[in-house]
Amino acid sequence: MIPRLPFRTRDSATMKPVEFTDRAARKPEDTDRGYHGYHGCREWRRRPYFATVVVGYLGLAFAALAADGFADWSHRQELRVDTTGLVKISLPVDTLDRARADLADLRLVDSQGTETPYWIERLDPDSDRRRATRGFRLTLGTQATVVLVETGTSDPLEGVTLQTPADAFIKAVQVEGSQDTNTWTVIGAGLPLFRQAQGREERLEVPLPRGSWRFLRFTIDDQGSPPVPFTGAWVHLAPAPSAPTEPVTVRLVAREEAQGDTRLTLDLGAARLPLAEIEVRTPEPFFRRPIRLMARQIEGITILEKELYRGLIQRVALDDPPGSSRVSLPLDLRSPNRELVLVIENADSPPLRVDEIRMRRWPIHLAFWATQTGPYTIYTGNPTCPAPQYELPTQNVDLSRTPVAATELSSPVPHPGHQTAANLPRIDEFAGQLDLDRWSFRKPVGVETAGVQELELDLEVLAHAQPGFADLRLMVGDRQLPYILERRSALRALKPIVRDADDLNKPRHSRWSIQLPFSNLPVTRLSCTSPTALFRREVVVYEEPLDARGGRYRRQLGRASWVQVPERAAAPLTLQFEGTPITDTLYLETDNEDNPPLQLSGFELHYPVVRLFFKSNPGTDLFLYYGNDRVSAPQYDLQLVASQIIAADKSSAYLGSAERLRAGGEPRMTGKGGILFWGALVVVVVGLLFVITRLVPKSSAPPP
Repeated sequence: MIPRLPFRTRDSATMKPVEFTDRAARKPEDTDRGYHGYHGCREWRRRPYFATVVVGYLGLAFAALAADGFADWSHRQELRVDTTGLVKISLPVDTLDRARADLADLRLVDSQGTETPYWIERLDPDSDRRRATRGFRLTLGTQATVVLVETGTSDPLEGVTLQTPADAFIKAVQVEGSQDTNTWTVIGAGLPLFRQAQGREERLEVPLPRGSWRFLRFTIDDQGSPPVPFTGAWVHLAPAPSAPTEPVTVRLVAREEAQGDTRLTLDLGAARLPLAEIEVRTPEPFFRRPIRLMARQIEGITILEKELYRGLIQRVALDDPPGSSRVSLPLDLRSPNRELVLVIENADSPPLRVDEIRMRRWPIHLAFWATQTGPYTIYTGNPTCPAPQYELPTQNVDLSRTPVAATELSSPVPHPGHQTAANLPRIDEFAGQLDLDRWSFRKPVGVETAGVQELELDLEVLAHAQPGFADLRLMVGDRQLPYILERRSALRALKPIVRDADDLNKPRHSRWSIQLPFSNLPVTRLSCTSPTALFRREVVVYEEPLDARGGRYRRQLGRASWVQVPERAAAPLTLQFEGTPITDTLYLETDNEDNPPLQLSGFELHYPVVRLFFKSNPGTDLFLYYGNDRVSAPQYDLQLVASQIIAADKSSAYLGSAERLRAGGEPRMTGKGGILFWGALVVVVVGLLFVITRLVPKSSAPPP
């Protein structure tokens, strides 16, 4: 029998507490809801099944309280365990995509809401595979520098890095391998080696096809520029697979042919994957192509492309089976984004046919001790939580001997109790107000579809904006519209107006004038062709801006050695610029010596692609302001969700006609002086004349 519990209520007249233990003790005037509640308790004794319902509601309440402990986690997925004891599973790609790179936000909870400790087993190999060479010898020749390297290892190699203190150079290198220094095999030719922009851009690593070589010989072409002193070298060992890998589903998003390069945009389906291998499937019978893997990385509000890997794919053996279409390279990198860009450098060869790109990754295992069977929950997606500190044994646990369990793991789904504001504050549609008196130009921006927009800057904006594009502002009235800026390694081609401009004082020289549409245009490369079958020329590109006194001087932008032989007809000239032009007229000049003049055609200038990503709707009076040398780059909160902006589907926005602002400042000067110099000179001369007239004594009057 259930004991009677005291029930407290209040007297209706005195409002004092009254305690009842029996229905007979109740007075007729005590008609309080508290007593009816007690009466309900007596009815509860007559319905025992009601206790089960109450206990069930209490269990759901406790489960909800347990789930609230993971309100800061954005995603969860269900895992079903059929056996108790040590369980090991392989984390799928979608789990790694939702979790942090270090997996510090991963939590495992059993069906009772209790957090379960776990181990993480990573099988990717050691990434430090750089080794010093055993021997290094350099020989200077009349037209080339020869570097002989003794590798000192029998392990397979994938590249060599040469060391030099030189600041600025561009070289082509040929690589040969040997086991005894008597018989040499060419394993790479025409590979670029350079250092530019005061060391900020360099490529000193020479990729090699996977193979073992006791000796390596590098022949560096010095015909077009002075020799470079190389002081040492490092060899890069190819990774040896130590565990079975898992396939990665790769989707080809876009293909772009631009200036001798094939750019393939690859979607891996997830970010932060430990990649182990890349496979290029092509039916081409013979080829040798350097490749690069690029990834977009965010620095402030700017998206830059960073090189993650450089390698060499080739098929040159005559005994390769017909129709062979697999070329694989080992990798050892972690993809920062779900999208990577594969760049195949074709040089003068036609684009390589690519049927499919495949990748494999190193598996990451999750191991835990299951005390019960049934469902478990994995929570991911918390960018701010600390890593868990579990008291787990690590010395006597050998996870490598534990087989991977074939368990059912659902895909991650949004957590219903996730508090979005806890991790990602709401970003306003507009940023702060801005005074636009110092901006020189603006262009209207057209938007046709609501959502995330992609706007590519045209030549006029590239020429009048700051070199780093810090002065770009998207404005709606006097309010700023936040944006993300992307600077890609891809180039656009521009066909300039070219005329013969021979100098009568240099009869042996040929010169061409190249007219640009704007001054200060950030072109980076010049290319042209010639029908002449046999020649060797030293070519130079320069401009003639104004100096501080208003005179013109010669400013060199680039130099190259151009060689063409009948076996390699129509080899184009590709000349990299060392700086950005500040005028709208360039000159290409070469010394013919005693040879007939060259006939050139097919001139092209190349400039980088710059884009803005932002969110807007049609019908908005949106303008792009530019042309202010005194402003710094903006800092928007939009960078917190830049990865979501990049991954979103985008619509193409467009620019209208430029408008010169009346209140805008003057554009950048195209020289070292000019108007400012002559203006200051006039002021100084007038001041000197005034001082002289005051210092010279007045002549006395003549005597009568």
